[in-house]
Amino acid sequence: FQSFDHIRNLSPTKKLGSSAALKVQFRNTFQLEGVFPKKEPNVLHQIKNAVTSETVALVTAPFLAALIGNPEPAHAAAGPISSAVFAWLHFLGIIGIAGGLITERLVLKKNMSVDEENVFNGADLIYGISAFSLLISGYFRAAQYEKGWEFYKYEPIFWLKMASVAVLGGLSFFPAIIFFRRDMARKNGDTLPPLPDKVVDRVSTIINAELLAFVTIPLFASLMARGVGYSQDFPLPLGVALYAVSLGGAVFKYVKEALDAIENEGLLIPIEEE
Repeated sequence: FQSFDHIRNLSPTKKLGSSAALKVQFRNTFQLEGVFPKKEPNVLHQIKNAVTSETVALVTAPFLAALIGNPEPAHAAAGPISSAVFAWLHFLGIIGIAGGLITERLVLKKNMSVDEENVFNGADLIYGISAFSLLISGYFRAAQYEKGWEFYKYEPIFWLKMASVAVLGGLSFFPAIIFFRRDMARKNGDTLPPLPDKVVDRVSTIINAELLAFVTIPLFASLMARGVGYSQDFPLPLGVALYAVSLGGAVFKYVKEALDAIENEGLLIPIEEE
């Protein structure tokens, strides 16, 4: 056993030394061998020795920074809040458009009374305000929030969604122009006959088309949010052209059709008083 051999080989002088020295030598030898554990310093003493100016600075720095105030957390918090507000406006716009279209579809009928036409106009006003809210909030959500413009511009389904929105907006011009012009004529004192059955049927068909276009938009939104069809090779001008042609074509077609119906069907010709 190496430790005992070490003690055995001590010189006679060291062997005859004081018992205290022998005990120290004995303990040191066996501590080297791992038989007796070394005495650990007192825990409080360790903590006291560890508390230096550096550790104090490291521990207190986060709290001091919080007390002084860092502009970054405030700036970061503004993003989620504004994003939530625009999302809220977006959802309100969707609900408003759905409510307006459904109300128009339920109110529309042949031989509508003046009050029923007024309800239709009110629903169309809600539709218009909601569409404005949807477009403004949608712009900011696409440009600054959610996945950002760098994602959406390369997403073909995003442009299909925008084309559906354009067609939906263009379709709405036909009933909006007809009912708005008739409302203005009544406010000027004219008494108008009920809408012809042919025009009512056409408005009904257009509202049905609006509802169909409207229900496709959430589907496109769900697909594009998951990156379906995403490709950085997608040509941006193609998406812009699709949206522009859809919007311009739909607006031109249904504005012209509404004006032609007003003229050809005599929708603003007042009833002659006897």
